[in-house]
Amino acid sequence: MTSKTALFIALIPLFALSACEWGTPRMSSWEKDQLESRAGNDIDNFVAEFADFGSGVDEAAAQRDVIHWEACVAGYAGCRRCYTLDGDGAEGTLSMEHVLGDDVDECAASVTLNDVFFGYTIHEWWWDGEYEVRADGLYDIAWNGRADSTLVIEGSSNNDGDYDYTYVMNQATGVTDGDGNLSEWSVDYDYNGFLDRAFKVQCSKDADGKIVGTIVGENVTCEISGQDYDYVIDCP
Repeated sequence: MTSKTALFIALIPLFALSACEWGTPRMSSWEKDQLESRAGNDIDNFVAEFADFGSGVDEAAAQRDVIHWEACVAGYAGCRRCYTLDGDGAEGTLSMEHVLGDDVDECAASVTLNDVFFGYTIHEWWWDGEYEVRADGLYDIAWNGRADSTLVIEGSSNNDGDYDYTYVMNQATGVTDGDGNLSEWSVDYDYNGFLDRAFKVQCSKDADGKIVGTIVGENVTCEISGQDYDYVIDCP
């Protein structure tokens, strides 16, 4: 299974369990389960973004002079991830934008399971960041960005509809060796429509691998804990 397929399949269980009571003052246990799953998947994806950033920085570090570098690789659903770097071995900037492929009109994929249709579309996805070499030879990196996407469900008993999968990354920071290895990282981002609500997520991993964080929204506060790459998200 490719990573793109795994990402799409991972979205399906979030809305395939049971009905949700929209507009209630307090979150139901079903909604809390969806929030825990969504945040866990997204944090995994953000950590992967650091690896993409680190590989670009590593290439720039081999250059003595300032360089301008552009490259596109395969993205989601026939689209492309295009990177632009300006910098050298000391400091620079790096950006990514998910753009349409040559033969596609939108970045979308779908699957039908047990007669239920699931369609996932990315409308916008980008980030901009910068890096700087530390005295110990590692890189301080920081980036912000946004992804605007939608999940559509048709043919289910209770969960048909269009679901907002947008997030806004206020700031992500990390320390990397340039080969994708992260000694520490932090993310601060917002969901502004998921489950028809707004949530702020703040999470970090320190140099010892300890993970701490919170998800704060209307009438709910969730705790994030863990070690290294194992996250525990609890929305009581």
